[in-house]
Amino acid sequence: MDAILKHLYIDTMNLMQYMPHGLLAACLFFLGQLLCASCTNSHEERYAELDKAVNERNIYIQKKEEGIDNLRQQLTPDISLEAKYHICNRIFEEYLAYKSDSAHKYVSILLDIARAIQKAEYINDAEINRSFLLSTSGVFDKAEAILKRLDKKSFTNANYRHYYESYRWLYITWNAYLRVEENLPEYQDKVLAYSDSMLAVVPPTDVEYHYWLGEHYWNRQEYAEAEKEYTEGIRKMSPLSRRYASITCSMAFVCHEQGKWDEFEKYMILSAIADQKIPLKENLAMQEIASYLTRKNDITRANRYLLCSLEDAIFYNNRLRLTQIARKFPEVVVRYQIHEKNVKHMQTLVIVVVCLLAVLMFVFAYFIWRHNKLLKAQRKIRIQLNKDLNQLNEELQGANLRLKHTNQIREQYVSLFIELCAAYIDKYNKLLKQVERKVKLHQEDDILSVLHQNRLKDTDTKEFFLNFDKAFLTLYPTFIEEFNQLLYPDKQITLKKGEHLSNELRLMALIRLGVKDTQKISTLLLYSPQTIYNYRSSMKNRAIDKENFEKNVESISDILLT
Repeated sequence: MDAILKHLYIDTMNLMQYMPHGLLAACLFFLGQLLCASCTNSHEERYAELDKAVNERNIYIQKKEEGIDNLRQQLTPDISLEAKYHICNRIFEEYLAYKSDSAHKYVSILLDIARAIQKAEYINDAEINRSFLLSTSGVFDKAEAILKRLDKKSFTNANYRHYYESYRWLYITWNAYLRVEENLPEYQDKVLAYSDSMLAVVPPTDVEYHYWLGEHYWNRQEYAEAEKEYTEGIRKMSPLSRRYASITCSMAFVCHEQGKWDEFEKYMILSAIADQKIPLKENLAMQEIASYLTRKNDITRANRYLLCSLEDAIFYNNRLRLTQIARKFPEVVVRYQIHEKNVKHMQTLVIVVVCLLAVLMFVFAYFIWRHNKLLKAQRKIRIQLNKDLNQLNEELQGANLRLKHTNQIREQYVSLFIELCAAYIDKYNKLLKQVERKVKLHQEDDILSVLHQNRLKDTDTKEFFLNFDKAFLTLYPTFIEEFNQLLYPDKQITLKKGEHLSNELRLMALIRLGVKDTQKISTLLLYSPQTIYNYRSSMKNRAIDKENFEKNVESISDILLT
């Protein structure tokens, strides 16, 4: 709750300064934004803890109610008034910053019990607590009247402590609620006076002493000393105590004044976490974080925190806090609406971009598919070309082998031709020498005998034809089959056993070799021209295509093509 005092004090003391120097404030805020921008991510873990606490706020409320119910169960009829006072005082302390109506109820019960006991210390304490609640509720005149009529002669040290704290709270809340400029000096002096009075009644050994000493330095704008005392107090206090929530909030305001925006955000988050976990419905930290996040343009989170703070103020029934929130709500709402509008625009833009990307992806997918299809087609063509090339290569290799084989055969038959020519030349030379010798010796009769002896014999003729047949069939091994295909089936040539070529086939063989002249053929085959003519006519008559018979014979496949 004292953190609230700190905020109210800052608000009232700086009101005159902020209003006439709006431009300066705006510039300082802008610089603050720049300084805080680098620290945004450093608090994400703390924000996550705060969000978790907000989500579990009903759990903390349930635990709080269960604790209060346990205290109520101790209010049995048989207990003494003294014991009843202390139990009701503990219940009041639980309700003080939790639920205003219940706190008012129990402070009235405390006052009745104190009067029944007739113990001045208890009466004074109950009256001071009632004044404190009235100040929180905005009934400032009545709260001040209660404090003024108290008889300080009967005060204990504890009464003084509550008395000074209640007066300080009265003037801070009164001034903040009215926000009247001419009242500032008077209220500020009273706040300073009662803050200093607290140091006189709080012993240095008390854990809260660092808080009040920090307040003393804070009121005099000695921020470094105040920060030192607050740091020591934070170190010693429990994170789940009401004073811890106050001192961390005060520490945040000190950091704010020093321009330590990262530290300001850190301690304000810690204060808000404590408020949610205790829980304290009379709180300030949550709305301060909402305002800070609004300036940082974190509108979604700011809106959530401000709504949470509004729920707490309504739950507690605090008019001052509702007024403060009402002042901040329009800015947050407007910014939230702008944020939502921007989000919708961004979503629309994202949808458009996604659609464009989808179209582009579709186009790319189509081109990739088409490219892959072309690649597959090219791959098939390459495979087919490779097959064709392999087949062609095999055919070329086969052709090369056949050419090599043909060349070998041709070499053999060239050699045979040369040998035959050599033999006949040798025989001709011998014959010529014999004839010359006989002519010189005038042996004409012997010349005739020699010529008769050197005529071709049947054996020579047979040997010549045999060599010719073998050589030709070697060059044209399918000649007989192909030639018969040119004839009618019933007029095809059938060779005798052991026969290579018949006279007719030998004649056709010479035609296949390009020897068409009848005289030359007759000379080679040792037949008369008439006989050769008859053979040719006979074969032509047996042919299927008589007009082109000899041309067909000439086109019978060469060995090179088989």
